[in-house]
Amino acid sequence: MDYWSGMRLRPGLTIDLKDRSEPEIPRPLPPSRKCGEMHPTMSALVSMAFLQAPMAVVLCDNDSKITLVNEYARQMSRSQPEGHSMKSATDIWGQIINQDGTPEEWPTAEALQGQVVHGRERRLVPSTGDIREVLFNAAPILSSEANNLGAMVMFADVSNNKRRELIRLDHAIAAERTRIAGNIHDNVSQSLNATILEIRAASKGLSQSARVASRHLRKTLELALGSLAEARRATSVLSDDFDASQGPGIVLRGVASQLFHGSTVQLIFDLTESVPQLSPHVTRELVRIGKEALTNACKHANASKVLTSFSCDANNAVLKIADDGIGFARCIRTTPNGFGLISMQARTERLRGRLDISSSPGRGTAITVTLPVSTSCRVGE
Repeated sequence: MDYWSGMRLRPGLTIDLKDRSEPEIPRPLPPSRKCGEMHPTMSALVSMAFLQAPMAVVLCDNDSKITLVNEYARQMSRSQPEGHSMKSATDIWGQIINQDGTPEEWPTAEALQGQVVHGRERRLVPSTGDIREVLFNAAPILSSEANNLGAMVMFADVSNNKRRELIRLDHAIAAERTRIAGNIHDNVSQSLNATILEIRAASKGLSQSARVASRHLRKTLELALGSLAEARRATSVLSDDFDASQGPGIVLRGVASQLFHGSTVQLIFDLTESVPQLSPHVTRELVRIGKEALTNACKHANASKVLTSFSCDANNAVLKIADDGIGFARCIRTTPNGFGLISMQARTERLRGRLDISSSPGRGTAITVTLPVSTSCRVGE
């Protein structure tokens, strides 16, 4: 059979692709071909296109009969798929389980009704019990007259990717715990040790003179107040106990006031009073990014002024934390507070936003997060 002679270019017409010096006038397709039957040329092209696809590809006609699968799909199947109905997909590949642990139909039915399924992550449980994390896509196959000829379902085993993601997350959590433990040791523990030494010195000083004892007690009070401020900073950064309905700007005003309590740093706030209310998830992520930026400014910037700015309109939400401190010039991954900056970058990417970091030695630092305000970002949508 010559697969290339008779390629369908538009309704009712074919063209001969054999080597000819003169173009041939298109002729009608033979009337015997059924509307829902896949043309041999199209079948060959689809086979070539999906033969090496890094995912399972299954095609079925409008009666749900499986007409074509690639090698990836065959490897994941328990039996020969061709000729069976997609209604038997559970027996061939396994049962789909959603996030609630409830069995779910294969997306073929949705595609045959003209719907498109994109990036649906589910668990696939074959009868062998080998549970897989699988990403599904499905779409209808339409003729040029918009008639539904069938459906295409694509799915890929992403279990290894999920495991690697969990490993990276565990490493990130371990690194963050190490950083927090180091901060507690370097700041709170050392301050408490110094406080104990001052108290002992004051006790000895009482036997000498009130002036000596008073000096040691003043020093003890300063150390205790410093330890209290450091503990407040640590708990403020780690805590998510806030009212998300207030919006990121209002929440970060309180965070900044607590972080810089007792310092001489001038806090400047530029917050839009009336803004579109964001979803709790987006608000939490913005607050976490803002907390990290404010903590960096508090601990590393040696600044005299710190600006917290937040605005939101119909298109973008913009958060900015800026200071007039010492700044930095080294690569993010090699700065002392680099983990925090990388964490902010990761959170911003998850929200499909953009993180801009502007800094140079002696000229301060400005961290700006810009998020598109899509429908999914707003409360109740």
